Amino acid sequence: MEKCMDAAVKYLSYQNRTESEVRLYLQKKGFSEDLISKVIMKLKEYHYVDDEQYLKSFLATNQAVKKYGRKRILNDLQKKGLSQELLGRLDSHYPYKTEQKLCRELAQKYEASVKGKSLQERQKKLYGKLIRLGYGNQMALEAVNRLDWEESLEDLELRLEKLQKDFQKVTERLQKKGYKGYELKQRTLNTLAMRGYDYESIQKVAQGEENF
Repeated sequence: MEKCMDAAVKYLSYQNRTESEVRLYLQKKGFSEDLISKVIMKLKEYHYVDDEQYLKSFLATNQAVKKYGRKRILNDLQKKGLSQELLGRLDSHYPYKTEQKLCRELAQKYEASVKGKSLQERQKKLYGKLIRLGYGNQMALEAVNRLDWEESLEDLELRLEKLQKDFQKVTERLQKKGYKGYELKQRTLNTLAMRGYDYESIQKVAQGEENF
């Protein structure tokens, strides 16, 4: 038993481990299941192995350093072999507001580093980064949208070019349906507004078209 205990303590000296990690390590070392269980019991008595404390420590480190979202954390902790009972307590140790705060902090941190030809492309890349860090779709989207993005001249030109193309497509489709004159104009403006274009930009494009 002494040899098994020494192996376990040495393994734990490098960093905190879960019960599952220690058990798996000792199994690979060739110790019997009965001996491993006895050593694990002793380690728990000495508080060398404490999965609940491991969970708290893991989350504290995450909030201070890594700042992963809930999905990434759950995945990592499941790999560590934590019980479903402990994972079920995640909400009390890592509440929604804390996760949201970290997500917003990361969005601000990485905003300037994302590259792309257009504003939409940069936003999409930042959103994807937050998703990969383990944040939910809605939380990541909210964090991206609340930033004070600045459009470059290239952004504006690309957006205007896309608006002009969409304007022509919508107009042609409505003309085929028999709309013309004032009704054609209003339906075109309303359709483009519903797609997210601002009314002032739509009006400027409309003024340059001969259809109206």
